[in-house]
Amino acid sequence: MYELINKGLCRNVGLPDYGKQDRGVSPGGAMDLFSFATGNLVLGNPSGEPALEMMIAPEIRFLEECQVILTGGTYDAVWLFADGREQPVNHAEVFNAPAGSTLRFGNRQLGFRTYLCCRKAESGTHKFIGRSRGPWDEIASWRDPENCIRVMEGPEYRYLDHPDFFVNAPWKVSNDLSNMGMRLECLRDMPSVSLENMISGPVSDGTVQLTPKGPIILLRYRQTVGGYPRIFNVISADLDQLGQLMPGHIIRFRQVNLDEAGMTAARKAVALDNIRERFAEG
Repeated sequence: MYELINKGLCRNVGLPDYGKQDRGVSPGGAMDLFSFATGNLVLGNPSGEPALEMMIAPEIRFLEECQVILTGGTYDAVWLFADGREQPVNHAEVFNAPAGSTLRFGNRQLGFRTYLCCRKAESGTHKFIGRSRGPWDEIASWRDPENCIRVMEGPEYRYLDHPDFFVNAPWKVSNDLSNMGMRLECLRDMPSVSLENMISGPVSDGTVQLTPKGPIILLRYRQTVGGYPRIFNVISADLDQLGQLMPGHIIRFRQVNLDEAGMTAARKAVALDNIRERFAEG
């Protein structure tokens, strides 16, 4: 449906692929699954329809007429060039991209990863034009009111010398960041554990491992087992926020229990259901 005129820094992504961790393959998927999912829901695409995940947006040429929406991280300006005319594009709002048109991006504004979801224009799809996913604050009601990343105790939590230190200290995302994980730098002292040896154990998306060089939060393309203490785990509802953090971003954590984590996940699921119902065809 489109081609990249310059490569930027981007890749095609879909839903996580479960069932292979016994072979050492993590589920993967879009780093910000909520933004990925809402883009496809608004367009009426299948839930797993591939999207373009952009860290540095390329210039894009559409080879056929498409319905397109941008979700996730924002740019200060996006323009669609078609038939010699320049048209501004609104974030999280469906627009029509004629065959031969090009999409160009300004400077990154908020977030790290932007998603381009599209579908081939067919008879009747013009009704989507101008339909917005809705204001972020309206659809993201599950987020922590103080913008903290919420964590639960990990298997080796009890070995932490000062358990409250991690959640009370401000942390900075280091330059050591990839789809596998992000290393954190403390603005104060590093935490420590009273544990000399441990057997490697399973890890998951959001596992916080305490390495000799400091904590690492494992992301969607992590390994499946690890040998460092698993002191905390980011709750599932907050994992997508990690995909929007860049080096230098300051994070604060808040510790929660299983009940709060479950209720938060339920609120997030309801938000997706509401979007699905709002944009259902027919």
